[in-house]
Amino acid sequence: MLTLKYKPMKELLEEFAGTFEVMSRPRILAVLQKSININGRLRPRCEYAIESVAAGAKVGVAEHKPALVFPDGRYMLESAITKIALRFADWLCEERELLEA
Repeated sequence: MLTLKYKPMKELLEEFAGTFEVMSRPRILAVLQKSININGRLRPRCEYAIESVAAGAKVGVAEHKPALVFPDGRYMLESAITKIALRFADWLCEERELLEA
């Protein structure tokens, strides 16, 4: 699992939530930690975003809508994982690029 070689999941979530207003942070953490059904398996949104970014997914567009797009052409629309999870994935991509630079 990607931890940005660097940090455990809890630390990543806290750092991401820190980019929002203080009053929004508990709601953001709750949304990211809520489980969703992906391929018949319940998993937290944050875990799915982390694993997707580790697999090379980036935030892009699919079916004219925001989505998490994988290198092999698969995608997960924002409506399936939430805007917050998509922003988290985008933030992870940016963090990874900063650390790899």
